[in-house]
Amino acid sequence: MIQTDKSNSRDLVPYAPPIASQVSLEERVASACRSFLEFHCRAAETEFIATYKAVHLGGTSTQESKLILSFLRSVENELFEEIHKALSKHFDLHQTPICSITLVSEPGRRNRIFRIAFKNSERSVIFKESRPEQGNKTLTDADEKAAFDRFARDWAGLEFTGRLQPENRLCPQCYGGNEEDRFVLMEDLGKDQVTLADHLLKGSASAAQGSLERYLSCLGQFHATGHGRINEYLEVLHKINPQAPLNSQNEMIHKTLSELRPLLARLNIPFTELMEEEIKTVIRAVSDPEGPFGAVIHGDPCPDNVFDYPEKLLLIDFEWASVGSALLDATYPRMSMPTGWCAGKFPEEGLDTAEAIYRNELTKLVPAATDDRAYFDAYAQACAMHVLNTVPLDIQEVNEVDRTWGIASIRSRVLSRLETFIQISAKHETLPALRSMATQMLESLTAKWEESKPLDLYPAFGSAPLPTI
Repeated sequence: MIQTDKSNSRDLVPYAPPIASQVSLEERVASACRSFLEFHCRAAETEFIATYKAVHLGGTSTQESKLILSFLRSVENELFEEIHKALSKHFDLHQTPICSITLVSEPGRRNRIFRIAFKNSERSVIFKESRPEQGNKTLTDADEKAAFDRFARDWAGLEFTGRLQPENRLCPQCYGGNEEDRFVLMEDLGKDQVTLADHLLKGSASAAQGSLERYLSCLGQFHATGHGRINEYLEVLHKINPQAPLNSQNEMIHKTLSELRPLLARLNIPFTELMEEEIKTVIRAVSDPEGPFGAVIHGDPCPDNVFDYPEKLLLIDFEWASVGSALLDATYPRMSMPTGWCAGKFPEEGLDTAEAIYRNELTKLVPAATDDRAYFDAYAQACAMHVLNTVPLDIQEVNEVDRTWGIASIRSRVLSRLETFIQISAKHETLPALRSMATQMLESLTAKWEESKPLDLYPAFGSAPLPTI
């Protein structure tokens, strides 16, 4: 029987089935099983029966209990067999058999994560299962497809990245996975991990700067060694998910324009032909896998998606990996971590130093990185894309009432990203129409959101300490 940590063993969140008197025994048992599997509550058998009895039926017979346990055991056995099959390719499971599978993810999290331990061995493996985003809504086929797409990208990204520098790995080792059960198995790097986020929120300035430099060095190696190997990544991805969707430039352009035009109209900002031309140029440049900076990109290199060690840093969570301009990843620190809860600013001098380390890694295998004009045009285009991807929808969400996500408000993020793009565009003398648009947006929003300010420096660099998260 798969076990949970004691701290999680009582976190049962049962699915609410129809009233017992209105359904048959089989339907009631199936409902309980759906509840169990939906939330993956691997609790003790007696505890599950007690919960089922109290919440669902107000009483359960021995026959029902046996049916439930028989079903759950068969499901667990099938899953265990798939785990065993994948791990047997890498481990001698006769000498060191699996002795425990322990839940380590928090209840209610989208992904389910277990630690698999082996008898007579200090090594362990992480089991990660991708699950649909549910919230309070009923799951649809589209939700299931999105979960499978994320899973396939995660597995493909982990497997591909592990090939890039086998002697100096950039991510945990991948031990395979299973498409039907949507799980991937990977090296366990230990129970107490430190991330870039830990350094930024709780560390010293020197520790945070060192972590930032390792972070951008790792991204530089990832992009440089992956440059020219995009087809290899796509082969891995399509082997797992033959229907994996790829970026469509026309769809991206249509989506961006349909979000931006009404926003500019509400802000009384004219939408010009030059703006549209620059938007199309930006989208085509950053989404072109054959471009001068084309690479496999992580897609979500936020501070908590890396494990940091004094000697190096490792990337994790490739669920949003794609192909396009490497600078989309590289500009994450400059653009205040566009997809992350841990959004803040870095000191200019320290960020410049870390970005120089990134560029130095990139120049080793990407010729265009040695050309200042080509590099900084691509850099500014990536910054512009982060504005186009996040700002219109963020403004729509918090136009009237702000909200906090993670350590900062959405409005502060919007103001900072507009401000930063304006600075970058002006510094490198590029994208004048989009710079004008961003300037007008910033002026309008600053006047409307009088109490909102741009993001602060991360606490490690001197801003006020953050509350416990």
